[in-house]
Amino acid sequence: MRRSGWVRGLLSGAAVALLALPAPAAAYRSVAGDRRSRLAPLAVAQHPGAERFSLDYEQSCRAFRADVESARQRGFPVESGEILVPSKMFGDNALSIPWALYAPRQGRTESQSVLVKISGVHGRNEGAAGAALEAATVAGLETLEQAQFALLNIHAYNAFGYRTGRRVAEGGEDCLRNCRLEGDDLFAMKNQGYDDLRGALEPPGEVRNPRLEGVRVAAGILGSLFRTPNLKANIAAQQQAIAGGQFRWRKGMFFGGQEPVPQLEGVRRVVTELTALFKMRIFADLHTGFGPARGLQVITEDEVSEREAAALVGSVPADSGILLASDPRAGESASRRAL
Repeated sequence: MRRSGWVRGLLSGAAVALLALPAPAAAYRSVAGDRRSRLAPLAVAQHPGAERFSLDYEQSCRAFRADVESARQRGFPVESGEILVPSKMFGDNALSIPWALYAPRQGRTESQSVLVKISGVHGRNEGAAGAALEAATVAGLETLEQAQFALLNIHAYNAFGYRTGRRVAEGGEDCLRNCRLEGDDLFAMKNQGYDDLRGALEPPGEVRNPRLEGVRVAAGILGSLFRTPNLKANIAAQQQAIAGGQFRWRKGMFFGGQEPVPQLEGVRRVVTELTALFKMRIFADLHTGFGPARGLQVITEDEVSEREAAALVGSVPADSGILLASDPRAGESASRRAL
């Protein structure tokens, strides 16, 4: 390995260990290869209301429903509803996932495509950012209409995590790693790499000094990197072991669950029924903490045209300074696991 590459690898490994977190790209490793889209920078809109980045679940849901009524007043046909999420903590009727399908004003036709946006998979922070992006797209429905796109927004997928400020669902599941394709024996998957690292990632006992515990975790992870001479391969394997998901340890990191979360079937049914007519379906699963600051990063296995990329966010006034781009340095491509 060239010196510069070795140094970068060492620094990357140290960063992983000190933060006790994988590089973001590792969470999106694809089993189908590493084909990354390459897009020219595309200016998109930022919703002007900072209040749309709401950390309050109920307030965010009210704003989502207000957007539905606003679109109807602008003449757009809208179908909307709620998917109830049963909860032991809050009761069976307290949590829901609002959804809305916005069609072009001329109505739905077989020549149209549909953009499906799913927000809040990882609870509050991603829910707040996703809510603002959903609102921006609703504000730009006229642009989507010109491109012959309908829009399906699914808000606060992890309603429990949004309401409580947690990243995971009520049962401790990471909802991203809980999604499976039909016939996919996801929950039987073994992650020996995580099992080997578990002693470092999940030290026993009460956390009395978070900084000291962080050093202990970092030391354990760093030590595992040097077990074999191939440091670069060790870093990649470690990232995948941590972020690839595990289905055994409920209190561990990136626990994918042992069965589907209760909302999965309802969301799957809504998406399947409402999008069956359209000639093309683009799914955008909205996450945070990846790519450049103030930027929107598109991670996909397939080549994406600028027209399709514009549909992902809804091209409205281009003076916000936010860019949508795909960066070849971003790492691995997105997982194709979908609802």
